[in-house]
Amino acid sequence: MKVLLIQPAHPSNVHLFGRVYMSSLTLPVVAALTPPDVEVAILDENVAPLDLEQPADLVGITALTPNAPRAYAIADAFRARGIPVVLGGVHPTLVPDEAAQHADIVVLGEAEGVWPQVVRDVERGSWQRFYRGEKPDLRGLPMPRWDLLDNRRYFPVPKMEASRGCPFNCTFCSTTAFFGRQMRYRPVEEVVAEIRTLDRRFSAVFITDNNIVGRPDYARELFQAFIPERVTWIGQASLSIAHDEELLDLAARSGCRALLIGFESLSPEGLAEANKRVNQILDYEEAIARIHRRGIAIIGCFVVGFDHDDVSVFARTAEFIERTRIAIPQVTILTPFPGTALRERLLEEGRIWDFDWSHYDATRVTFYPAQMSPEELQEGYNRLVRRLYSYPAIVRRLLRARSYLGKRVIGFFPTNLVYRRLGKEALRYRPTPSPAEGHRPSPGAVKPIPLGVER
Repeated sequence: MKVLLIQPAHPSNVHLFGRVYMSSLTLPVVAALTPPDVEVAILDENVAPLDLEQPADLVGITALTPNAPRAYAIADAFRARGIPVVLGGVHPTLVPDEAAQHADIVVLGEAEGVWPQVVRDVERGSWQRFYRGEKPDLRGLPMPRWDLLDNRRYFPVPKMEASRGCPFNCTFCSTTAFFGRQMRYRPVEEVVAEIRTLDRRFSAVFITDNNIVGRPDYARELFQAFIPERVTWIGQASLSIAHDEELLDLAARSGCRALLIGFESLSPEGLAEANKRVNQILDYEEAIARIHRRGIAIIGCFVVGFDHDDVSVFARTAEFIERTRIAIPQVTILTPFPGTALRERLLEEGRIWDFDWSHYDATRVTFYPAQMSPEELQEGYNRLVRRLYSYPAIVRRLLRARSYLGKRVIGFFPTNLVYRRLGKEALRYRPTPSPAEGHRPSPGAVKPIPLGVER
């Protein structure tokens, strides 16, 4: 039996210096879960053309919301050849009835515990329509099958995970709906063992955990174990790390070079709307300074388009980023992803007008804001992108960051280029609000992107 795993092209895919900026962790993990007597291959459409005639007995496709239409088109093409197709990942889990219109099987949730059964059931010729994965214990996870990817085609930032879940419940975040709020952790020794398998020519390893300091005692043990490994890593953390200076010191000693932190909003009202009350705006500047003093860069995440945002939010956000010397700003438009409380509220209020999932890349307006028109939100975001990601702005930002990063500052130039290119795509977009407010599409109504058509 031959299983073909496919990563559909993502509309926000960025090539940098001839390479895709980051590989995906999902399919190497699924490949590792495949029974050892089954032949498995991975095709990443972001780096290689799709061959619809490729032989396979089973096709597995993972989908996020922005590339769901592409995933559906690929699934439809393989099913037309009589090949069973499995759809899984965040988007199919959150809209399973929609995904089922384009697949023989939909896997809901995490693949551990159900993927081997899916493969065996297809092998026998008798399978279920839906398989639901339970929240797996993270002990004894197999090593991802990076050998199935052409790693020369990716920027040298491999991914790995130490935990899953997020204790917060942000209204706009779909990952909590997928992984749950209960944190689960891998044994520290298994994380370290995986690091030792990675090619040490990488510039840094990206730890994908939603919040690597979600449980401080685990984080301390993990960081202590990293120190003798001399690993360089980037992770995601809540701002609470700045209030535990011992943990912050340990993160720096363990090789932490950057933390992606969700500031989200600069107003208390915006944080309340996002349900991110853990953030205290009065602490922002001091918290940032504490992190910078340890030589750790910040990838600062900000969202525009909350109900309390007016047209002044764009200038205020830019001024804050510049004043606090954040090395890498990540600015996005509020997006009502499926499975989120935000989407349900906006649907009830009749404020979502764009149901094209390929527009849900957080750089395009898909709903009616409260204090701006969709056009004003998009134009304001575009101005913010031009201000933050022009070449002179990037150079100025990194020169200011030299005060706490030293010569390592040059390593953050490529990531700024990634956000510049993502922003440039948004500059070409013009929102076209539909008069049919509050329309809720029926399952399967999403149109697949035709094969050969790029967005």
